[in-house]
Amino acid sequence: MRVQLRTCVRVALLLLVAGLLSAATATPARAQGLIRSIPAEQGTWVRFEGTVRQTEIRPDATLGNLVMNWTRHLTLVALGEETAEFEGKEVPCRWIEIRSSTGKPVDEGVETGPAGLRIIQVLVPVEKIIGKAVDEAGIPVSYLPIVKGYQQVGMGEPQPIAGHAVYLSPSLTAVVPFRAPEAGSEESVDTPAGQFTATPELATEILESRETRITQRGTLWASSEVPFGLVKWEMTTSMQSKLASEPRDSFQDRTEVEVKMSLHATGDGEEGQLVIP
Repeated sequence: MRVQLRTCVRVALLLLVAGLLSAATATPARAQGLIRSIPAEQGTWVRFEGTVRQTEIRPDATLGNLVMNWTRHLTLVALGEETAEFEGKEVPCRWIEIRSSTGKPVDEGVETGPAGLRIIQVLVPVEKIIGKAVDEAGIPVSYLPIVKGYQQVGMGEPQPIAGHAVYLSPSLTAVVPFRAPEAGSEESVDTPAGQFTATPELATEILESRETRITQRGTLWASSEVPFGLVKWEMTTSMQSKLASEPRDSFQDRTEVEVKMSLHATGDGEEGQLVIP
């Protein structure tokens, strides 16, 4: 259990650092990498499943690199409608729940341990879901605008989300909201949920400080044929480090995390699991 917890924490920390660096270098915009559209019907849901593979680079270790594999399930649910005030006016909004489970696969799903389950439920202004990587002003979409929301980690109590925008960090969704992805040509994509016509979005970003360099590479396949608009994604996040006093060519490989997720099922009639206090 201790090894599982430590490893979950390592994965979450690397993805969180990557997410925070992305957020720090992006203009706080309007946005979404995971949610491209909101289904009209209440209770519509999608479930993604995939793997998280972490490699700790250990060039001096007798046994070589340490490789760990985890299963991740990610569920999105479109919940009820509500009219609420946002940016000084009353607008139509929808509640959306995102559930993320990371751990070891078991018959019932995923054995998450104390830190591998995360749930957020947010009230989102419908007009702010634009389904694009950048808005009309050319500003990257890296944040999900919300009226209010709540989050729960593990078996803890739900807590309010501060502010009116939430960053869907890679530690929650395993989706890096790239600032300037390059769209490819439409192609047919096979998933366990079926075959869909989708547009690949490819991107590479390098985020660097005096001590750390994080390289993110990924491809997302977006499609209007599925609820919420995404059918598949593959991401690689690698981290290098050095001393602040050393030159840039001193960076050494430390950790790499590979994430592969695809649509496994869709349906209707689902309810939210987070109990709002």
